[in-house]
Amino acid sequence: MPRKIAAASAVKPNFEFKIQQLRLDKIIYSLEAILVILVVFMALMFYPVLYQFLPNIPANLPLVLLAVGVGFSFYVLIGNIFRLFKISKLEKEPI
Repeated sequence: MPRKIAAASAVKPNFEFKIQQLRLDKIIYSLEAILVILVVFMALMFYPVLYQFLPNIPANLPLVLLAVGVGFSFYVLIGNIFRLFKISKLEKEPI
């Protein structure tokens, strides 16, 4: 009987660890998305200055930067929604 109690107590921290790790992953990916958006915004702000010094820069670079920023943000949003579903599934599982 004590082994079953020890096994049950070992399972609960594992669930808690998985939930905590998924929550931390959500935060990390969200911060990465914010950083990418800020870098894209800075690059778009300084694009006219860069174009003066480097006229060989492609004219569609702002659209590409914007697509990268928006695309990565959607990727993070969808990933975080799936992580949220995993967290709610793990919280509902019996211990």
